[in-house]
Amino acid sequence: MNEPTERLDLSDRDMSGSPLTNVRLANAAFANVDLSGSTFDDINASSVKFSNADLHDARFTNVRLANAAFADVDLSGSSFDDVNASSVKFSDADLHDARFTNSDFGSVEILDSRLAGMRIEGILVTDLIAAYHKLQA
Repeated sequence: MNEPTERLDLSDRDMSGSPLTNVRLANAAFANVDLSGSTFDDINASSVKFSNADLHDARFTNVRLANAAFADVDLSGSSFDDVNASSVKFSDADLHDARFTNSDFGSVEILDSRLAGMRIEGILVTDLIAAYHKLQA
């Protein structure tokens, strides 16, 4: 099956509270968009690009986000359940109080992001980073 080469552009929109279910968003672009409180359910969003996007309190369930990019986004209070987020890149992202369960985050890169309140296996990420820096000293 041939994949489309054009990128679906859903930029400059207020889509807050939108229920997005069983849609194909692979390679889509979301710039300057409000998706706060939206639900993403059973979606292929591989290689999607979010930039300057409000996704606080969004819910991602059974979503394929492999190779996605989140730049300058608010994901605070969001939840990721049964998500394939392998090789995702987060930069300048607000991830405080975000929740990740039963998800694949292999090869994820998080740069210059807010992690207060974020936990991995019940341990605060800020504590994990502090422990790492202490070991490196």
